[in-house]
Amino acid sequence: MTSASPLDLPDEILNLIFRYASFHPRSAVHYREVIPEIIEKFLPPTKGIQSLSLVSHRFRQISLPYLFASVRIKDSMGVSRLVDDCVANAQLACSITALDVCGVPAKGPVTYGLYESLSRHLPHLEYVRLPERGIARFQNPLVFAVGSHPNVKRILIPSFFYVKSSEFPVTVDTSKILLAGPVKFTEYYDINGMASHPLNIQIARIVLDNVPKLYHPRTNEFMIIPQGWTSYRGLQELSIEMSSQWFIMPMPWLPEFVSAHLPGLRKIVFTVTRGDSTTFRRSYPFVIGYNKLMREQEQIHGAYWGNESFDLNRVGVSLGHGFASDQDSKLGRSSQPDLEVWSRQQGYPQDSDVTELAFRVWKCLQQLLEISGQSFRNLKVLNLTLYGHGWPGGRNKHDIDIDNFIVNLRQIPSLRQLELINAFSRLKHREEPAMPWLYEDFIWDADWAVVEHVQSGETPSVSRACSGMIWYTSRIAKGIPSIKLFYISESGDRISAHNWIASIWLVGSELRGY
Repeated sequence: MTSASPLDLPDEILNLIFRYASFHPRSAVHYREVIPEIIEKFLPPTKGIQSLSLVSHRFRQISLPYLFASVRIKDSMGVSRLVDDCVANAQLACSITALDVCGVPAKGPVTYGLYESLSRHLPHLEYVRLPERGIARFQNPLVFAVGSHPNVKRILIPSFFYVKSSEFPVTVDTSKILLAGPVKFTEYYDINGMASHPLNIQIARIVLDNVPKLYHPRTNEFMIIPQGWTSYRGLQELSIEMSSQWFIMPMPWLPEFVSAHLPGLRKIVFTVTRGDSTTFRRSYPFVIGYNKLMREQEQIHGAYWGNESFDLNRVGVSLGHGFASDQDSKLGRSSQPDLEVWSRQQGYPQDSDVTELAFRVWKCLQQLLEISGQSFRNLKVLNLTLYGHGWPGGRNKHDIDIDNFIVNLRQIPSLRQLELINAFSRLKHREEPAMPWLYEDFIWDADWAVVEHVQSGETPSVSRACSGMIWYTSRIAKGIPSIKLFYISESGDRISAHNWIASIWLVGSELRGY
């Protein structure tokens, strides 16, 4: 009796298998991504799909919709080649749903006619990502070609400053255009100038840098939304960069702004760019529990224990219910006698709404993780920059045992994404890391790892150092299965006396397989 071969399975079963193999573990787990549901459309095919497509001709045909769902064009000649391929292979043309032309110059030999032909031969095209250069005045002919495509849902652009409404042909549906990169406002005139842009262009993220300058220098009028606009369409994240000069500055406009952008607005991120983070954490209602525990520790260890140990420099607040719309409310009044009672009355977010934290750590990492676990029940993203070996002026150079580190991380059971910066000069273990070439696929995977400034002859030492970093990360992944995604970044001069810089995204489920 012969056993059944996978090649004999019906198409319905094989399609389910291929769909499962096409799921990218990095998609839907990047908790800091502003528009993950769109960015994941541009992910390359998984290695599982690529392997299945090589099994047989039948498997190749079934895998086409997954292999070519996303296509990236790297140069101008790629546009012409893709048009020829789509004309010759209708199944290929029907498989493409996302087109990334980030590598194609916006101005060059590619003509509107060629782009229009490409658009016409991609009947199921839904998402397009445009190059960063040359978009300032929307002279890229691809915009005009795909802007009127009936199936295109989103056209991602990196910037639309200087774009005027009059520059768009009437055939272009500007509501499809989404600014994927952040719009940064540093003064009143930045926002006022937005009024000349098309009203229905969508903006994913806004960054407010130096809020005091958003007031008119003469009339003291405050502007956060351009004249003639009621809101920013598509806004999902508001990032407010703080400095010590205005940690406790009233922001009466914030509740109304948030209410105008719900339910689309998902998160507000406060980033301490300059100044003492102690003032920041004592001034905002969503870190009340954390602040109480910090005061208890400061009573034991001294008033400056917190500042000498670690700095809180980023807080991400998820908006489950929004802010109060009371015009008299002022987020950031440290003079309030009972900040906790007042903030609940006003409807401001609480500790349970904090999902993202970033710290700079010199010492007392164990106490920091303990306090964070007790204070923030829904903390999903934790970024730790460890200062120590190799860092000029570092306040502490004690090694951190990796197993003790894992035990301390377990005090944050809600954690889903861990980011470690400059950590691997301090993490230690009694065993030597695994074989230096074990993780080579991770290190040199161009999609998820960036290793820069590697000099001639340094590749073996870089691979060995990066393998050690990934070995430590895999140990964390095995010890804490709830963490789905890791980001590690390290400078070579800290751990191997070289000047390379490595930044790598790693998936917990993949690491646990080693």
